[in-house]
Amino acid sequence: MRKQKRVLLVEGNVDVLQVAQAGTKEVVASLGTAFSSQHARALARMVEEVIICYDGDTAGQEATMKVVRLLESYPLDVQVLMLPEKTDPDDYIRTNGAEQWCKLVESERLSVLDFMNRTLRRGKNMNREGERIRFIESMLVEISKTDNSIRRDLYVKKLADEFEIPVDTLLSRMPKAASKEAVSQPIREPEPVRRRSSKANEPRYVKAEKLLLRAMLSGPERVRFVRDRLGLAYQDEVHRMLATALYEIVSEDMTHEEFEQVAPPFMERYCDQRPDYANRYAEVRLMAAPDELTEEVLDEYIKVINSYEEQRQIERAKREIGQDAESIVDQASKLQELITRSRRLRER
Repeated sequence: MRKQKRVLLVEGNVDVLQVAQAGTKEVVASLGTAFSSQHARALARMVEEVIICYDGDTAGQEATMKVVRLLESYPLDVQVLMLPEKTDPDDYIRTNGAEQWCKLVESERLSVLDFMNRTLRRGKNMNREGERIRFIESMLVEISKTDNSIRRDLYVKKLADEFEIPVDTLLSRMPKAASKEAVSQPIREPEPVRRRSSKANEPRYVKAEKLLLRAMLSGPERVRFVRDRLGLAYQDEVHRMLATALYEIVSEDMTHEEFEQVAPPFMERYCDQRPDYANRYAEVRLMAAPDELTEEVLDEYIKVINSYEEQRQIERAKREIGQDAESIVDQASKLQELITRSRRLRER
């Protein structure tokens, strides 16, 4: 995806397998209606072009429009690859072959406006004035939902040119909801309640643990390096379990090529039955890794995690001094231990 600067978005996991084998490897599945603004934001960080290829039935077209709304809030070139009715990418490739599929991808993509145009024309007799008016009004309703003012103005201009209607006339017929100033910022969904903090203010140790996991996904030598220096001393349970899985599959003599063949499918299976694991694993994989993942960089991440654990022990010692010490001698001993730990922490 990063190399091609584009992604083909399909519905199901079987579609991904078939499409990748047919030659379009920059493909990912949204798994039905699960696509969200977080996914749109993640794709926008990696690609410039998104081609939506959902099933050719009515439900697939409706789902396509929902995804378009989310993607259009970002600076992406959004296109739609329409398939024959009751056909999905898997069916099309099995029936027509990989070569025909590649030709379809390169030559049959539609702009969002053309997709809306073709979809809303279905079942209408455009030779009838009343049908044309209903079609134009339907188009205006859909265009009004476009959150990007530049895109919206462009769509209205194209519609005006097609039917030789003044732009001002079409704008006057736009639903009132679209007449207000367009929101220029991407769509934001409420953050799940279960999240302890936003990405912007998450603790340093959490970020460090994620970066270590991201580093380990790049090769077995980094897995061994982190395993030998940090072990399972992760503060976050999900991070600890993901690290454990990586430690399990990496042997002392595993090569980079073997790792690339084994690790991705193993981790997918490992996370398959645990949504919390799968979500975190996907988040880590989408993180941008530092340009240089040297041992010094990894050591810095490990120090952040260990420092947090030391701080926890210091806080625990403070509580013990106040609650559990039975004598002046005990208090003095614990206080000296606290001072020593604090000094070690500052020296790191």
